[in-house]
Amino acid sequence: MIKLCQENLCTGCWGCYDVCPKDAISMVPRSPMGDRHPVIDRKKCIECHLCENVCPILNPPKCKSPENSFASWANNSQIHIKSASGGIGSVLAKHFLNQGGVVYGCTSEGAEIRHIRIADLDEYVRIQGSKYVQSSIGKIYCQIKQDLIAGRRVLFIGTPCQVAALRKYLKKDYEQLLMVDLICHGVPSQYLFESHIRHIAGNKPVTTVKFRSEDGFCLNIISGSQSIYKNYVWKDRYTDVYFTAFLKSYTFRESCYTCPYAKSERVSDITIGDFWGLDKDIIKNYDIKDGVSVILPITPKGNGIIEELNSEISLVARPVEEAITGNSQLRHPSRKSFGCKIFRFFMSKGLSLKQSLYLSDSLLIPAYKLYDRIKK
Repeated sequence: MIKLCQENLCTGCWGCYDVCPKDAISMVPRSPMGDRHPVIDRKKCIECHLCENVCPILNPPKCKSPENSFASWANNSQIHIKSASGGIGSVLAKHFLNQGGVVYGCTSEGAEIRHIRIADLDEYVRIQGSKYVQSSIGKIYCQIKQDLIAGRRVLFIGTPCQVAALRKYLKKDYEQLLMVDLICHGVPSQYLFESHIRHIAGNKPVTTVKFRSEDGFCLNIISGSQSIYKNYVWKDRYTDVYFTAFLKSYTFRESCYTCPYAKSERVSDITIGDFWGLDKDIIKNYDIKDGVSVILPITPKGNGIIEELNSEISLVARPVEEAITGNSQLRHPSRKSFGCKIFRFFMSKGLSLKQSLYLSDSLLIPAYKLYDRIKK
């Protein structure tokens, strides 16, 4: 009998779904938070055990510590402004496409966040910027394998668990494949995100959703060519319930709180993300006005691509320990706080995101005041 990993440990990487030769596995929202989990159709299943073998939780791939670290940003100011952090993901995408390669990354199609294949240079902008939602993978791993067999150069950008699943799916290393993982704090479900977007947009059709604009990080909902909602993440962080719950780490997938990849040892060729904890003198000395990425090359391939990008990005060598110290996700998974447990309790009772957030805060604030009084 086929037995997948425990539901609370499942990362939703889609590896088992993609590898099944009989399409016997569906990704179904099963938890109160709407996280998708694999469900096997026993009538279709031939018990080939491919789904078990590809699971990165049942069969963890090897991880390796980075040997060096860089603070980095795109030399192209337009890429830098429109991208998350220093725009390194966009630079990598353009580099691969310019060389006739293909790129797999995450985009927004309406309110749906999913991975797509890009082979045209004009389309790289579709995957610019962070998406604070768990993306749908579909049959992307299969497409990647087909491109690799055809001899094409491939770039894959995803979360660590998606990179781990791709490694297990391919079973071997391909020299022309570069796997880049993002420093991930946790992912809310597509269900929560779409519910929030529908609530805001009402009857208006949603063309795309962006999490970054030229004037900062924001949740920007676009209908046609018009923005119908724009909430700035840091300036107005408590006015949008989706972002508020995200920043409190309330809405992550259950497995995110025990993520085996939230550590300094990495599963990819390169790890990229925000360079939290960067020495402020670096920013001052280089007159950096936008974000700065951390680049952690893990493998010889990772180091090699850094050399290829030398003319397209600015690089400042930094101690690996500085990157690890500044970013908690390079040390441990996001914590499931007491407030998170209260929030998820209300969500399990069928309350909305807004109701659950309000009630959990209503209970927490008096509790903290009482705690402070007892301490005194």
